[in-house]
Amino acid sequence: MTVLDLVPVTALSFDSTDLMRTDGLFLTIKRGLGEIPSVRGSDQVVPGRAGRIARARVADTLRIELEGIVGGIAAAAPFTEPVSYYALVLEMKALFDPTKAPAVLSCVLPDGSTATINVRTLPPLLWDEEIAGHFARLNVELESVDPGWVVSRLSEAMIATGGGIATAATKKQGRASVTATGGGVASYTATTNRAETSSATGGGVVSYTYSI
Repeated sequence: MTVLDLVPVTALSFDSTDLMRTDGLFLTIKRGLGEIPSVRGSDQVVPGRAGRIARARVADTLRIELEGIVGGIAAAAPFTEPVSYYALVLEMKALFDPTKAPAVLSCVLPDGSTATINVRTLPPLLWDEEIAGHFARLNVELESVDPGWVVSRLSEAMIATGGGIATAATKKQGRASVTATGGGVASYTATTNRAETSSATGGGVVSYTYSI
């Protein structure tokens, strides 16, 4: 676990399903938000030669663990709490079906940034039913198919006038201020912690690209 994993997220969803709700379901990220991905590749070993010959490594997958609670909500009618509890259990089993195609896990960080990553479920779902038919703790392990999170900051300023198109995507702590005018196209992907500005005027094109 890293320091970033201790920072609570303010919203969490998987496959467009809200996981922080008021109907008895509340999950958060326990592990994987601040970690680095595993890598593929290995160094070459030559018999009789000291050391190894270094070979390339590429980012592979990231393990993410969700944890939280699933609990029934009592209503005016008697015996409705187990009904709502088992409805949530069936919903989680269907949502985190390991045979389904990868889906987007999305969370909102405390600074307003949105972090997304494509993941699939690793079985099994771990249920710790503390009160049978009423309340359980749930742990879900996910494996990414992307090598890392993509973070977009809400503080970006994006302006498009005169038919222009402005797009911005930032990662880490980048600040982007992107302006497109007169039909120009401006795009930006943050590469550093510095505030940078790009602009395109009169049909010009300005772009910044990078990958984690």
